[in-house]
Amino acid sequence: LKVALKAFQLNAFSPLGKNTLSKIRGFADGAFTLSGPISNPYMDGNLQLTNSGFKFPYLNIDYSLDNSTNLKLVGQSFVFEDVQVEDVVHNTQGELSGFIKHNSFKDWEMDLNISSDRLLVLDTKDGENVAYYGKGFIKGKANFVGPTNDLTINVKAKTLQGTKFVIPLSDIKAVSNSRLVHFKSLAKESTQKNLFDKER
Repeated sequence: LKVALKAFQLNAFSPLGKNTLSKIRGFADGAFTLSGPISNPYMDGNLQLTNSGFKFPYLNIDYSLDNSTNLKLVGQSFVFEDVQVEDVVHNTQGELSGFIKHNSFKDWEMDLNISSDRLLVLDTKDGENVAYYGKGFIKGKANFVGPTNDLTINVKAKTLQGTKFVIPLSDIKAVSNSRLVHFKSLAKESTQKNLFDKER
């Protein structure tokens, strides 16, 4: 079956992201073929996206995609290749690659990678029972992987100017017991470094 789309509204997919991926928006133009079972078809083709974007509610980050974005349809996957993204608040930019896939349009998973020299990755406010909040700008890479209802976020990057990350802990005991905080002994590292220097 051949399918052609013209100015198809992407917000129809927004409920599929549940609480992990929201505000899916924009328009799609292009053509693709469908084969296999109608409940879980294989797709093959390309779509051009305009005025598109999405939001990570947990991080309160909204990204828009470049208007030259090409989306590949492969099997049950929507594939992004080196797509330029920009946050809608501070206009920091990065590059997106990876895929979002489904099983019978029910179980949605993703494996998306974003790399940048400066990108907003966190913009949350204080509130009741929040584990952390603040604003974060990074230089490096971030990976969003797993099912959309249980997403894992891996970051390998350094923070940049403008970052403020707050962990609301009420006392010293809470700090020492927190799984979010790990203390490092700089004195021990300095001693080890001096020993290595002497051996040389």
